[in-house]
Amino acid sequence: MVGNLTDFQKQIKFITDKLISNWVINPNTSEVAALLYNTQTPKVIGRPFLYYNVKTLILDLQDQLQSFTYFQSDISFGISTLKENLQNRRSNISMINTAICEPSDPPKPTVFTTTTQFPTITTPASLAPYSPCQKFIAFIIDVSNDLTDGQFAMQKGAVGLGLPDATHYERFAFGYYASTGNVFDFGRFNSNEAFTDAIAGTKQTNNPPNITRALQAADIGLTVNNTINMATIIFITKSDPADIAAAIPFAQSLQSKGKLTVVALLNANLTLLRQLTPNIVTWSDMGFYNTTAWIPEMRNAFGCSTPGGPYWPCQSDIVLAVDVSSSMSDEVFRTEGLFIVILLVNYNWSHYERVGLMSYADGYNRVWKYDTFNNDSTINNPILQMSQQNGKNNITEGFLTLISSFSQGHNAFRNTIFFTTGSDPIDITMAQPLATQISLKGPLIIIAYGENANVVELQRLNPTKIVYINPSGFAGGYQNSTASEEIYSVFQCN
Repeated sequence: MVGNLTDFQKQIKFITDKLISNWVINPNTSEVAALLYNTQTPKVIGRPFLYYNVKTLILDLQDQLQSFTYFQSDISFGISTLKENLQNRRSNISMINTAICEPSDPPKPTVFTTTTQFPTITTPASLAPYSPCQKFIAFIIDVSNDLTDGQFAMQKGAVGLGLPDATHYERFAFGYYASTGNVFDFGRFNSNEAFTDAIAGTKQTNNPPNITRALQAADIGLTVNNTINMATIIFITKSDPADIAAAIPFAQSLQSKGKLTVVALLNANLTLLRQLTPNIVTWSDMGFYNTTAWIPEMRNAFGCSTPGGPYWPCQSDIVLAVDVSSSMSDEVFRTEGLFIVILLVNYNWSHYERVGLMSYADGYNRVWKYDTFNNDSTINNPILQMSQQNGKNNITEGFLTLISSFSQGHNAFRNTIFFTTGSDPIDITMAQPLATQISLKGPLIIIAYGENANVVELQRLNPTKIVYINPSGFAGGYQNSTASEEIYSVFQCN
């Protein structure tokens, strides 16, 4: 830069304080990148084209305040470098807005042309009932070159079909992906027209699909209320094994926030897709809509439970007893909560009013009684926010808490899913009569979680079933676990 450090700092201050301070930016509407240039190698700063708010861009610009160099400036070189970066990103760039800052003189924006401005959309203060249910719901569609024009149009139409008579569009998000992923976050829409216009205006690309980028964009770009869970529905045509493997951590993160469902298009590999989620909707013939099946499948994908509707997994009371003791490592403790949310609670359960929850350790217990929960959103958060205690595993104390807290339920039978990471012989001897008492109400299913839980020792409690879980097996995801099927196989129902 020509001039001195003060001149350089004036440019940064002008940009951050005057030029961009009121900008509304995110990768779905106004993409932003910043470039430092001189006659030497230019420097693209921060996270180009990935800013979700102006504050982050300002912080990245301010980080450059000590990056002044004494090389000569070259405005032509700066503009040509900027254009080259943009053309490499999108080959069809036809309009560019640039702001060129020169030293000493007050910088002024140089506008080459203008682009369409997106209207500011605010969330309406509506008192209308929530339909299909009070959830944050995100649709992510495939805009890659794996679909024909007709199939791509059918895919876009399917989103609208899944939301008949919807209300509160501030709770809906929309995204698309090919080699990169983009999302319109919650709060972006305030009407059916705004939502459908965004879908209708989405164009297909000539790029291949990248599921990892799609789920990463959703995980980072979708912000949800901590008290209401999110349902993410992603349409997938082609599933590459390496891409799926890289996408698993983002799929797990999304499932920890709510429910993830894959709509498998055409001949998508279902075995690979089940590595991301057990919730799969198949659409092999994209030549027509099966509206009879589509709406209930989408309602199930949203995680909407209908009061008075069918019970899943069956009509009974269910109690989850979670070990939060120090008898396991921090990593094992973290996987325990994810295991419960991904493989049990989010596995299409309904009628959450009959679900009880408790956590226990030596000298500690916490209880969420029946009628506390009304959907998976309200139960996932306390499970994932449980904190590990200093006390060791104490099965006897856990059983005593369970008996005193859940003696009266909604149904004739109670299915108890009891997690333990320990199996102290003395503790088990004391717990034996309590186990017998619990089993009078219905199946006692013990989850022996981790290597410190001795299955042979736990058999002395005479449970209906023991399911041994090796948490190290979840390093590649939860998709191969059959634990939920093993648990449900012994459920006793009305």
